[in-house]
Amino acid sequence: MLSKKLISLFILLIIVFAGYGQPAEKEYGYFIFPINPGVRNTLAGTMGELRSSHFHTGIDIRTGGRQGIPVVAAADGYVSRIRVSGGGYGNALYITHPNGKVTVYGHLKEFNEKIDPFVLKSQYAKKSFELNLFPKPDQFKVYQGDTIALSGNSGSSGGPHLHFDIRDENQNLLNPLHYGFKEVIDTRVPFAKTIAVVPFNIDSRVEGIFGRSEYRLSEKGNEYVLEDTIHAIGELGLELYAWDKMNGTRFKTGINKFDFKLNNKQVFEQVIDTWSFANARSFYQHINYEVLRVTGQRFHKLYIENGNTLKFYNQLPDSGHFIIEEGKHYNASISLTDS
Repeated sequence: MLSKKLISLFILLIIVFAGYGQPAEKEYGYFIFPINPGVRNTLAGTMGELRSSHFHTGIDIRTGGRQGIPVVAAADGYVSRIRVSGGGYGNALYITHPNGKVTVYGHLKEFNEKIDPFVLKSQYAKKSFELNLFPKPDQFKVYQGDTIALSGNSGSSGGPHLHFDIRDENQNLLNPLHYGFKEVIDTRVPFAKTIAVVPFNIDSRVEGIFGRSEYRLSEKGNEYVLEDTIHAIGELGLELYAWDKMNGTRFKTGINKFDFKLNNKQVFEQVIDTWSFANARSFYQHINYEVLRVTGQRFHKLYIENGNTLKFYNQLPDSGHFIIEEGKHYNASISLTDS
């Protein structure tokens, strides 16, 4: 039974979702879609999506369960790296472009008629199936729209598709969906299922107990709400089990922006537009790993845990922690935005 002290406190949470259009970028339209440009396509994965052990780095372009679809160069450039591996991206090509960006094409079935003999010769010379080659800039020049490979299912792939990355000069990952690919249409807003309240010190309580508590959300149009208030006190944080939904596909994809406000004051903000491989291990600080291990559910932490080196958080003073005081009412809202 709740004490009188706690009964006078509650948090009312309303989850509001918005799907925005592509931001206008300096290089909007610089790249063409790498499979069937100009033809509508759907995705099986987006940048920032939570996987079992990592953030997804680019987009996964569906190929209808088939292999052997021509993969074209997204822009002029040269093949700067060729990777052949039994895991990871499998057969992969890296193309460096005049604007300094690098595009990556993964899980390929085979390379084109110029690259494939070079790869085979290198495998015999090195007596190894696995390769990591760095051709000279004038060795394999390509032009936008050239067929560079055929799509496949190589490496750590769960089904035929093309993995596509865009990176900057320092190999930092960029969001491909910010470059104006009209082949992908998404009018669906993200989906939220469960919110969790986490106490941070011994004096904190949620519904009278010291422990993490989960609450199911009810869908009302583009909003997800708690049917009842939460009685709580002390220093707390929130976690959210949510994902994006896209047109024409059943796959769960990533949410790029979280904005959490308490009584209209911003407590936490995350924007995934770019990130570095150097911070990849902080994935386990971003999610609740214990919950993932037990239930398989990936809860986003709407607070920054010690040891988290990811750079896509707005560095607010309390890092997502907030204080609920005795005798006060609080309204909390979280807006989620996809690419």
